[in-house]
Amino acid sequence: MLKLGDDALIAHDIWFVALGGSALDHAGMRSFLAAHRSEIRGCFVINLDCVGAGELTVLRNEGLEETRRGDRRITRLLTGAAADLHMELAQAPHDWDDTDATPAMRSSLRSVTIMGLDENGLPALSHTPNDVPDNVSGDQAADVAALVTEMIRRS
Repeated sequence: MLKLGDDALIAHDIWFVALGGSALDHAGMRSFLAAHRSEIRGCFVINLDCVGAGELTVLRNEGLEETRRGDRRITRLLTGAAADLHMELAQAPHDWDDTDATPAMRSSLRSVTIMGLDENGLPALSHTPNDVPDNVSGDQAADVAALVTEMIRRS
Protein backbone atom coordinates (compact mmCIF):
# COMPACT_ATOMS: atom_id res chain seq x y z
CA MET A 1 0.00 0.00 0.00
CA LEU A 2 1.33 3.43 -0.91
CA LYS A 3 2.07 5.63 2.06
CA LEU A 4 2.80 9.35 2.02
CA GLY A 5 6.44 8.84 3.00
CA ASP A 6 7.13 6.12 0.43
CA ASP A 7 9.78 7.90 -1.66
CA ALA A 8 10.37 4.84 -3.84
CA LEU A 9 6.85 5.18 -5.24
CA ILE A 10 6.50 8.95 -5.10
CA ALA A 11 9.53 9.25 -7.37
CA HIS A 12 7.53 7.60 -10.19
CA ASP A 13 4.65 8.88 -12.27
CA ILE A 14 2.05 6.13 -11.91
CA TRP A 15 -1.04 6.04 -14.08
CA PHE A 16 -3.87 3.62 -13.50
CA VAL A 17 -5.93 3.46 -16.68
CA ALA A 18 -9.16 1.45 -16.88
CA LEU A 19 -9.74 0.69 -20.54
CA GLY A 20 -12.81 -0.39 -22.44
CA GLY A 21 -13.29 -1.71 -25.93
CA SER A 22 -11.04 -4.74 -25.69
CA ALA A 23 -13.43 -6.73 -27.85
CA LEU A 24 -13.44 -3.90 -30.41
CA ASP A 25 -9.80 -4.28 -31.49
CA HIS A 26 -8.62 -2.83 -28.17
CA ALA A 27 -10.20 0.55 -28.94
CA GLY A 28 -9.65 1.86 -25.40
CA MET A 29 -5.90 1.21 -25.48
CA ARG A 30 -5.58 2.56 -29.01
CA SER A 31 -7.41 5.73 -27.98
CA PHE A 32 -5.26 6.10 -24.85
CA LEU A 33 -2.05 5.68 -26.87
CA ALA A 34 -3.21 8.21 -29.45
CA ALA A 35 -4.04 10.79 -26.78
CA HIS A 36 -1.02 10.29 -24.47
CA ARG A 37 1.80 8.80 -26.55
CA SER A 38 4.24 11.63 -25.91
CA GLU A 39 3.50 11.70 -22.16
CA ILE A 40 4.14 8.00 -21.65
CA ARG A 41 7.34 7.71 -23.67
CA GLY A 42 9.76 5.48 -21.77
CA CYS A 43 7.15 4.13 -19.36
CA PHE A 44 6.29 0.56 -18.43
CA VAL A 45 2.84 -0.72 -19.41
CA ILE A 46 1.50 -3.52 -17.23
CA ASN A 47 -1.81 -4.90 -18.44
CA LEU A 48 -3.88 -6.75 -15.81
CA ASP A 49 -6.46 -9.17 -17.17
CA CYS A 50 -8.62 -11.66 -15.26
CA VAL A 51 -6.30 -11.41 -12.24
CA GLY A 52 -9.05 -12.25 -9.75
CA ALA A 53 -9.15 -15.88 -10.81
CA GLY A 54 -7.00 -18.65 -12.25
CA GLU A 55 -3.24 -19.11 -12.19
CA LEU A 56 -1.42 -15.79 -12.29
CA THR A 57 0.75 -15.77 -15.38
CA VAL A 58 3.04 -13.32 -17.17
CA LEU A 59 2.45 -13.67 -20.89
CA ARG A 60 5.81 -14.19 -22.62
CA ASN A 61 4.44 -13.16 -25.98
CA GLU A 62 1.10 -12.18 -27.39
CA GLY A 63 -0.74 -11.53 -30.62
CA LEU A 64 -1.87 -13.80 -33.42
CA GLU A 65 -0.57 -11.51 -36.15
CA GLU A 66 2.62 -9.55 -35.56
CA THR A 67 3.30 -11.50 -32.39
CA ARG A 68 5.23 -9.45 -29.85
CA ARG A 69 7.35 -10.52 -26.90
CA GLY A 70 6.55 -9.22 -23.43
CA ASP A 71 9.26 -6.97 -22.06
CA ARG A 72 11.98 -9.07 -20.45
CA ARG A 73 13.05 -6.45 -17.91
CA ILE A 74 9.50 -6.03 -16.58
CA THR A 75 9.08 -9.81 -16.52
CA ARG A 76 12.33 -10.21 -14.57
CA LEU A 77 11.28 -7.51 -12.07
CA LEU A 78 7.84 -9.10 -11.64
CA THR A 79 9.15 -12.64 -11.16
CA GLY A 80 11.74 -11.45 -8.64
CA ALA A 81 9.14 -9.50 -6.68
CA ALA A 82 6.73 -12.45 -6.81
CA ALA A 83 9.38 -14.79 -5.40
CA ASP A 84 10.14 -12.37 -2.57
CA LEU A 85 6.41 -12.00 -1.84
CA HIS A 86 6.00 -15.81 -1.91
CA MET A 87 3.56 -15.59 -4.81
CA GLU A 88 3.21 -18.09 -7.62
CA LEU A 89 3.72 -16.36 -10.98
CA ALA A 90 3.90 -18.57 -14.03
CA GLN A 91 4.99 -17.66 -17.55
CA ALA A 92 3.25 -18.83 -20.72
CA PRO A 93 2.91 -17.86 -24.37
CA HIS A 94 -0.29 -16.22 -25.57
CA ASP A 95 0.45 -16.19 -29.29
CA TRP A 96 -3.11 -16.88 -30.34
CA ASP A 97 -4.71 -13.57 -29.34
CA ASP A 98 -3.99 -9.91 -28.61
CA THR A 99 -4.44 -8.26 -25.22
CA ASP A 100 -4.65 -4.56 -24.38
CA ALA A 101 -0.86 -4.59 -24.04
CA THR A 102 -0.33 -5.76 -27.62
CA PRO A 103 -1.00 -2.34 -29.24
CA ALA A 104 1.44 -0.82 -26.72
CA MET A 105 4.05 -3.42 -27.65
CA ARG A 106 3.51 -2.66 -31.32
CA SER A 107 4.07 1.03 -30.46
CA SER A 108 7.47 0.11 -28.96
CA LEU A 109 6.42 0.65 -25.35
CA ARG A 110 7.88 -1.69 -22.74
CA SER A 111 4.82 -3.81 -21.99
CA VAL A 112 3.69 -7.05 -20.42
CA THR A 113 0.43 -8.70 -19.40
CA ILE A 114 -0.34 -10.45 -16.13
CA MET A 115 -3.34 -12.69 -16.69
CA GLY A 116 -5.19 -15.24 -14.61
CA LEU A 117 -5.36 -18.39 -16.74
CA ASP A 118 -7.68 -21.35 -16.30
CA GLU A 119 -6.64 -25.01 -16.62
CA ASN A 120 -6.96 -24.76 -20.44
CA GLY A 121 -4.67 -21.74 -20.71
CA LEU A 122 -7.60 -19.38 -21.36
CA PRO A 123 -8.37 -16.14 -19.50
CA ALA A 124 -9.95 -17.34 -16.26
CA LEU A 125 -13.75 -16.99 -16.12
CA SER A 126 -13.73 -14.51 -19.02
CA HIS A 127 -16.96 -14.49 -21.05
CA THR A 128 -18.32 -17.55 -19.26
CA PRO A 129 -21.42 -18.08 -17.10
CA ASN A 130 -19.05 -18.47 -14.13
CA ASP A 131 -17.85 -14.87 -14.49
CA VAL A 132 -19.74 -13.64 -11.43
CA PRO A 133 -18.53 -11.71 -8.36
CA ASP A 134 -18.75 -14.77 -6.08
CA ASN A 135 -16.09 -16.55 -8.18
CA VAL A 136 -13.60 -13.67 -8.22
CA SER A 137 -10.94 -13.61 -5.52
CA GLY A 138 -10.47 -10.13 -4.12
CA ASP A 139 -7.46 -11.44 -2.20
CA GLN A 140 -5.77 -12.58 -5.41
CA ALA A 141 -6.47 -9.23 -7.07
CA ALA A 142 -4.99 -7.47 -4.00
CA ASP A 143 -1.91 -9.71 -4.24
CA VAL A 144 -1.45 -8.58 -7.85
CA ALA A 145 -1.68 -4.94 -6.76
CA ALA A 146 0.99 -5.61 -4.12
CA LEU A 147 3.15 -7.36 -6.73
CA VAL A 148 2.95 -4.48 -9.22
CA THR A 149 3.59 -1.94 -6.44
CA GLU A 150 6.71 -3.86 -5.38
CA MET A 151 7.88 -4.06 -8.99
CA ILE A 152 7.51 -0.27 -9.29
CA ARG A 153 9.58 0.20 -6.12
CA ARG A 154 12.35 -1.91 -7.66
CA SER A 155 12.36 -0.28 -11.08
